[in-house]
Amino acid sequence: MGGRALLQKADVSDDGQVRAMVDSAVAEFGRLDYLVNNAATTFRVAMDDLEGLTSEMWHRILDVNVLGAFQCSRAAAPHIRERGSGAIVNVSSYSGFNGKGTSIAYASSKAAMNAMTKSLAAVLAPEIRVNAVAPGFIDTRWHHGFEEIKVKAAADTPLGFAAGPDNIADAVVPLLLDNSFVTGQVVVVDGGRCL
Repeated sequence: MGGRALLQKADVSDDGQVRAMVDSAVAEFGRLDYLVNNAATTFRVAMDDLEGLTSEMWHRILDVNVLGAFQCSRAAAPHIRERGSGAIVNVSSYSGFNGKGTSIAYASSKAAMNAMTKSLAAVLAPEIRVNAVAPGFIDTRWHHGFEEIKVKAAADTPLGFAAGPDNIADAVVPLLLDNSFVTGQVVVVDGGRCL
């Protein structure tokens, strides 16, 4: 099965770059049906290191993780609506529920994304469904050099392994293509670790 792809670099915290990215996608493919807001950033700051979490770090995390997802959704919504139906999936984190993770700012940004998912679902309905997935630990390059975290995550997960990006895609794709009566939901994808 062949397909085309468009690669365009953009800082999602910059509304002009976001709009140019969306416009390029529409120009290239002639339409826009779905959006996955997966851009995110963080800084590793111990949860109890309140002084170490600077204002600049807070602003960057919120600008990318929350404002960026909003700006992408806002830019994409008119194009998706033109199609008559479509979907947006925000990639959140279980940190937005348990308040843990790489920093307080990161956990807070994902909690904000969860609330924003519900708000967008209400205002973009009925043409656009908006949901989120909230992964637990995911084995990505972000964790390279921190192998002990992966080992602990696998041991603490009832399903017995640390998930990879494909496991998250398995949750995202059905929310885009199927599940026509699901909107405003945040689906935790953590292998049961939160149990």
